[in-house]
Amino acid sequence: MLKNTIRCNSHLKKYSMLLQALVLITLTACGGSEQGSDAPLDPNIPITVDNYTPAASADNVGISSNIQVTFSESIELAGMQATINVENAQGSVAGSSITSADRLTFIPSENLDSSSKYTLTIGSKETSAREITETSSVFTTAAAPLEPIIPITVTSHTPAANATAVQINSSIDVLFSESIELSGMQVTIDVATAEGPV
Repeated sequence: MLKNTIRCNSHLKKYSMLLQALVLITLTACGGSEQGSDAPLDPNIPITVDNYTPAASADNVGISSNIQVTFSESIELAGMQATINVENAQGSVAGSSITSADRLTFIPSENLDSSSKYTLTIGSKETSAREITETSSVFTTAAAPLEPIIPITVTSHTPAANATAVQINSSIDVLFSESIELSGMQVTIDVATAEGPV
């Protein structure tokens, strides 16, 4: 009985070692490793920009738009510290950046200027584990909406409409909804009777 038990344990040990070998072979064939599938690519392969939002040379971009850059791989896993600069003719735009996997999002502190050409430049810090060749893109914001034209109106006049028994030496006054001097409006007034203009 003792011999059978020893022989059985010996077989189990052999089968256990064989199973471990098969598992190791399977992992190797499938490309498994301790780093996992999210491991960064070869550090000798340069990181590139795959996409810009707004797209390169885009027009009529909303002035409240955020700016997003998508890279060829996760810049977090690659250890890359990306930089982004957004500027127009007035200078650089203030804002904050958020990094998530392969994306870098720039959030301007204020709305962008209307009808303005912007250049965004992507680079990496000197302390970055990986680098990216400096690259840039341009886009143009939409024009400001036209201000509604509010017409100047007559709010009152003296004598009143359809007034009777008006003194023949009365002056005629007209009150407008805003200053006609400041608005640059040139007003004409015609007074007439049945016999013709006064």
